[in-house]
Amino acid sequence: MSITTEIKSYCQSIAKRVYPETEKEKNCINEYGKMIVRRGHFTKELINFISKYDGKTAENILESGKE
Repeated sequence: MSITTEIKSYCQSIAKRVYPETEKEKNCINEYGKMIVRRGHFTKELINFISKYDGKTAENILESGKE
């Protein structure tokens, strides 16, 4: 199962909405780095979640065709 670039970019845009850049991140490089790391972890978990359930639906469709 491969994740397309559209899904990756969509997950990154969701992460930007969940962790927006505030004045604290604009003024402090340390806080900015933490925000980027949080966004990365959130994006990774979201992609894993999508991959997990996307693969199961494809398997169920293939199995139902055999019956």
